[in-house]
Amino acid sequence: MEPVISKTLIVSLCCLFVMSNSVAQPAYDKTKDAADINITADAYMQCGRDYVLRAPISSVSGAVAACQAKFDAHGAAWHKLARNTQLSEGRDAKRAEAFASLREKAARKDIKEVFMHMVKTRIEDRAIKLP
Repeated sequence: MEPVISKTLIVSLCCLFVMSNSVAQPAYDKTKDAADINITADAYMQCGRDYVLRAPISSVSGAVAACQAKFDAHGAAWHKLARNTQLSEGRDAKRAEAFASLREKAARKDIKEVFMHMVKTRIEDRAIKLP
């Protein structure tokens, strides 16, 4: 006589197997990554202000070159936030990376425009104040 296994038992075992092999992803907390964006943006702008104050002859291109590391850090912070958000929402890694690259590019463009305008204005203000 062969043992009889009920369909309910088989389904239960299959469900148990699937549940034991799936690991729940912890929820992604954007707070730190968002804070990094603000911190790096502030550092980049402060670098530009410091450059205008310290450089004997200031230029926008000089400020851009002097603050490149801060600019790169800000871009990386945006990339990290965008990628991690996409992954936490269930996107596959390739799509998350592609989206993060696009978001980083847009963020770099935006902050560079603001930075260059701020530096240009400060250089002009400084020139007006000089005798």
